Amino acid sequence: MKSGNYVIKSKQKLQQLLQGTSNKQIADVLMANIHAIAKGSKQIELYNFYTSKPITIKLNPLQSAQKNAERFYRKAKNEEKEISVLKQNIAFKEQHIEHLNQLLNQVQQTEDLKVLKQWQMHEKEEKSNTPLPYKEFWFDDYKVLVGKNAKHNDELTLKVAKKEDLWLHAKDVSGSHVVIKQIPGKIYPQYIIEKAAQLAAFYSKRKTDSLCPVLYTPKKFVRKPKGSPAGAVVVEKEKVILVEPLSNP
Repeated sequence: MKSGNYVIKSKQKLQQLLQGTSNKQIADVLMANIHAIAKGSKQIELYNFYTSKPITIKLNPLQSAQKNAERFYRKAKNEEKEISVLKQNIAFKEQHIEHLNQLLNQVQQTEDLKVLKQWQMHEKEEKSNTPLPYKEFWFDDYKVLVGKNAKHNDELTLKVAKKEDLWLHAKDVSGSHVVIKQIPGKIYPQYIIEKAAQLAAFYSKRKTDSLCPVLYTPKKFVRKPKGSPAGAVVVEKEKVILVEPLSNP
């Protein structure tokens, strides 16, 4: 069952985040040793006072020690949100599995046609998730969709996305179309835009860059010229955000 596999993988990822060295710890260690970090360093080994063990930290040599620490603090905020989202999604999926098990028990105990139909409907829901043309991510209450390939990018942008959804794409390189589904009456929070932009950066030719420019605009300003290749679109009234690609979506 897909829901069961999702729960297992999500719990494994949650455990890694909770037990591993957090970005906040790394940032705190850098700040405590800020004057000992030579300019242009690509990495440094420092004493981690949280674990009482040495830790090797990769640095951006083009940034100062303080800017590197600030980068890890930004990651820490996203890490906290990711942990919160994982916990919410795990709880939701576990409730869904429990409900399906209850239906299955009812089916095994009765021949009532209505109960059988309910069970069949939920089975169809599980199967219908397989052929979707996009990957699905949740950040707090916002659903973010990522096209799987060029053909699926067209389907996501032209058929799935609504005109007020927010559309994102790594600037000047090939990559996945990314869509943040609109919540009626709400403005897209900046951290949600940043998180979706990090996904767009990761699922693009710039995934290994330290920083990636990502353009975004309401989907209504994205159009596909007649006869253009799969995934190719024209974008208007876009804004650009500079983000670090996600390391492990």
